[in-house]
Amino acid sequence: MSTQLDAPASCPSCAAPARAGARFCRACGAELSSAGPLVPAPRTGEHDQVAARPRIRSATWRRWLPGRRLRLILAGAVVVVLLVGYGVTSLIAAGNGPDDRVRDLFAALADRDGVQLGKVADCDGSAMCQPASLRQGYQPPEQVEIRSVAYGDPAAGDTTRRPNRNRATVSVRYQVGGQAHDQAVTLTRDGRGLLRSWRVLDPPGALMDVISATVPTARLAGAEVATVRAPAADDRSDGAVWAPPGVYTLAAVDTPLVAAVPSTVVVAADRQAATVDVTVRPEVVDAVTGQVRERIDACARQPDLQPDTGSGPLSNCPLGVTTRYAFTRDARWAVLEYPRVELRQDDAGAVTVRTVTPGRARVTYSYTLDVVEPRSWTSTAETLDITVGGAVAVDSGRIVWAG
Repeated sequence: MSTQLDAPASCPSCAAPARAGARFCRACGAELSSAGPLVPAPRTGEHDQVAARPRIRSATWRRWLPGRRLRLILAGAVVVVLLVGYGVTSLIAAGNGPDDRVRDLFAALADRDGVQLGKVADCDGSAMCQPASLRQGYQPPEQVEIRSVAYGDPAAGDTTRRPNRNRATVSVRYQVGGQAHDQAVTLTRDGRGLLRSWRVLDPPGALMDVISATVPTARLAGAEVATVRAPAADDRSDGAVWAPPGVYTLAAVDTPLVAAVPSTVVVAADRQAATVDVTVRPEVVDAVTGQVRERIDACARQPDLQPDTGSGPLSNCPLGVTTRYAFTRDARWAVLEYPRVELRQDDAGAVTVRTVTPGRARVTYSYTLDVVEPRSWTSTAETLDITVGGAVAVDSGRIVWAG
């Protein structure tokens, strides 16, 4: 039988086996020397059963464990916040670059969305950035490609010579009408922070001079724009219209006298001029032609060598014969052929009448050389051309020829 001295010592606090000569318990950390004399550990035989004693933590361990756990929790929370913040920052930065702003601009063009274009390109006041401007008569650019992004020159006084990250130039290539065009889009942003939006300073597209001497307004795609008689000198923007890149239908705004002749205009990176074509409405031509014939017939019914159906001081008839005879009578007119006329707009915008092929009329009358009765009368006849002119106007909705 072994003695108490042969058995291994145990910790009086937690009953864990302790090495001989050890100052602290390996299990609970209690100081063995201050805990009292070592107690021999009980020896168990093959059939002995020893009840397990609960493990008791020391006061030192209980004080250390909560503080360490709190520190670990706080450290983990800080790491999570930093990772989340980095991810959010990366997402914001990834979708808020100057090239993203340019992509949004071309996406608005592809959607033919004038309202969105106004927001992205900062052109709310432009005629081409209205709700219906791009809905009809417009084909957006194709195969849009962002070529490069260059940031601005270093700010004044910046000794590091770093690029100005608040100003950028985005080089973009696109196709319009089957032709490739390269254009630089400049952008800027103000303030500080990640949520700042880029603002387009020089949007893609070009200035366009819509020229017409006859109509004050024209329709470019779905937008109504003012016309000019000539492009502004010295490349000034006076009267010019900014249009984003694309293929447009250009047409005059119809009036009661003229109708538009649509044309196709390709807008890319270079300023250009486009002339508005118009034609006099066919119904106006028919109305004026009928009024010309009515006037000639009314004049031909007058038994006078100088007929007049009006009330003004001048004759309104395109018929008239000047004779050298002092005494004439029995004037009779016969219209042999009516004139063929053409209506066009002049440089002042008025619709005028021009004779293309003169008509013909024949007048017969009698003349005498006798001064006193009885007089002797001689019959004669003359044939003359009929030409008409004048202008056409609208009076209370009615087409009126004044000639």
